[in-house]
Amino acid sequence: MRPVGAVRRKFGTFIFGVLGTALLGIGIYRLTNWVFTIRSIEVIGENALVSIDEKRISKNLLFFPSDVFRQQILSNNPWFSDVRFEKKFPGTLRIIPVKRNPIAILESQDRTVLLGDNGVVLSDGDNGNTLPRLFVPVAPFRVGQQLADQRVLQSLSLITGLSGDLVFTRITYEEGKYLRAKTDKLDIIIVQDKPMSETLTTLQMLLSGFRIKGTLPAVVDLRFDKPIVTF
Repeated sequence: MRPVGAVRRKFGTFIFGVLGTALLGIGIYRLTNWVFTIRSIEVIGENALVSIDEKRISKNLLFFPSDVFRQQILSNNPWFSDVRFEKKFPGTLRIIPVKRNPIAILESQDRTVLLGDNGVVLSDGDNGNTLPRLFVPVAPFRVGQQLADQRVLQSLSLITGLSGDLVFTRITYEEGKYLRAKTDKLDIIIVQDKPMSETLTTLQMLLSGFRIKGTLPAVVDLRFDKPIVTF
């Protein structure tokens, strides 16, 4: 028969072991909760405002669905080119929206605005930018609106698609039929009823050939079945 003191010591050791394990578990839980629970959200960026419904987001920083919220924010804010998320432990989520840079200036209906590459009206005025100017009559629009006018979108595609080859100064919509894109030495005439991808492919091939020959034409006219080139 064991002595009473030995039994008590063994029982006491067991109790302290259970209590210690419980306290350790509680401590780990509280530490984990403190580290991974989102308690603050910071929006990083000049003049950038992002509204977040905190009831709809995961409170766990470790498993925060960045890709899902990135797509949602971009779809609702077309003037952002990207949105990045940074997880700052403990407990802080940073949202870093990247604003679109203007690539062209639209002049329409006595109004001058800056446009992003996706056709979003970024702001009124040109802010002193020396960007290609688009002279296209467009229906009334507002800042933040994504324009759907095909003439504007074609012009922007031309600017971005040939950015490594040409620097355009202006693109005008002429005679209600076609677009004339001008550089310092070259005019390019395009129509609306051809896919822009085909137009860009044709122009890139022509420009490559001209550069091999060491000279650029004065006009490339793409209104017909075959390009008409004038020197």
